[in-house]
Amino acid sequence: MRREVSVAIFYNKENKILLQNREGISKWGEEWAFFGGGIEENETPEQALIREIEEELTYKVKEFSFFKKHIFETEEHHFELNIFLIHFANTSQFEQKEGKEMALFSLEEAKNLKMMPQDNGVIKDLQVFFNNKDKV
Repeated sequence: MRREVSVAIFYNKENKILLQNREGISKWGEEWAFFGGGIEENETPEQALIREIEEELTYKVKEFSFFKKHIFETEEHHFELNIFLIHFANTSQFEQKEGKEMALFSLEEAKNLKMMPQDNGVIKDLQVFFNNKDKV
């Protein structure tokens, strides 16, 4: 099964990331996940990002940057994650429509959450990004 998705990494000035609690609605067994979702036919990764964030958080994404593409494969699945970064000030601008709740986590805290296996690589790459960003 091949699945291509766009995900948003919302991060604040303290380098905390915003995740959604997926307990009870998870398709893959994860408890926490990034916001975003599948790319529909004839949709670009950027269009999918904007649509998914509006559906999940009733938030119109205006500024974002492409971070990287992660490819994760198992015997049965091929996942392509188009990862975008979105800096934000506070969660009051979001009205969550999907998931149980949302919460901010440091990367160290996120490493201990039950997330999709491919998200572990994303967390490691974010650590490098945040470390380099903070040196500038």
